[in-house]
Amino acid sequence: MTALEDPLWTGLSQQRRDKLLEEYRGVNVEWGDWWGSTYEAAIEHLGEIGIDTDAERMFFSGFCSQGDGACFQGYVVDWALFLKHAGEEGLMLHRVIAGEFGMGNTAQFGSSRPRGHNVHEHSVSIGFHDYPDNPFDPDEDPLRYAAADVELQRMEELEKKFAELFRDQMRKLYRDLEKEYDYLTSDEQVVDYILNNCQDELVEDEEEETLDS
Repeated sequence: MTALEDPLWTGLSQQRRDKLLEEYRGVNVEWGDWWGSTYEAAIEHLGEIGIDTDAERMFFSGFCSQGDGACFQGYVVDWALFLKHAGEEGLMLHRVIAGEFGMGNTAQFGSSRPRGHNVHEHSVSIGFHDYPDNPFDPDEDPLRYAAADVELQRMEELEKKFAELFRDQMRKLYRDLEKEYDYLTSDEQVVDYILNNCQDELVEDEEEETLDS
């Protein structure tokens, strides 16, 4: 039996039920970090594709204004996982970007904190903070230098692709938050709260009885 089927609830008049639903609609999202489990799932998922972030670097607003959305500040910390997710698993590309040849620098790619009052996927800067150097000497190792140079010439193209992947994850975070919000403010969850916490409200008040008569 669901909360909406409970005799304590169905025994009330429709007017009383409507009034209670309106009064308690936001009770499950007005306090505490109701978004905590959604954040935790997002952090775990992002880690699985090589991106590091945490709850302190996640932001959102919602869910009825045009500028609503979600974003996060995060960085690629595992290039092998991230490039696999991006469909760019070339060994040379991976090793050049990750600085695995013991020369040059590791590329830093990530998103900034949001700017201004908006907190959606377009309110952050996303891109390379440092471009990797070609780790090979053109005279001592011309073949690998040329191969690495071809990969490095794609960095601008890759930067746009990687930025869009970050934005996809921000849009996913927002969809997941909205889904959780809709669930917590649904009739069934609101009624479940009332049944468990507001038993004294499960009666008709005098005004409603007068109107019904």
